[in-house]
Amino acid sequence: MLRWAAALLLLCAALWGSGGGAPRSCPVQLRGCKCVGERPKGMAAPARKRVSCSAEELAEPPEPRLLPNGTVTLLLSNNKITTLKNGSFFGLQALEKL
Repeated sequence: MLRWAAALLLLCAALWGSGGGAPRSCPVQLRGCKCVGERPKGMAAPARKRVSCSAEELAEPPEPRLLPNGTVTLLLSNNKITTLKNGSFFGLQALEKL
């Protein structure tokens, strides 16, 4: 029984840590945006996040410091963004797709 409980606990921890592919809430400052965990490419790879702020009527991208660590995809379509300032994505080292 103890072995079964330990296995269940490890499974829950693994699913929670990986994001499980289910939408998770973003930081409070990013109201309207959705954060989703993406599967890492390797066992030792850090957690990857997909952040969708589409159709939120944003005039500018969210502050990079407010985005989750490991943001690899940032979706900003259907907003009111007309220009990007230098440094709009400064500090987002993992960002691969905009």
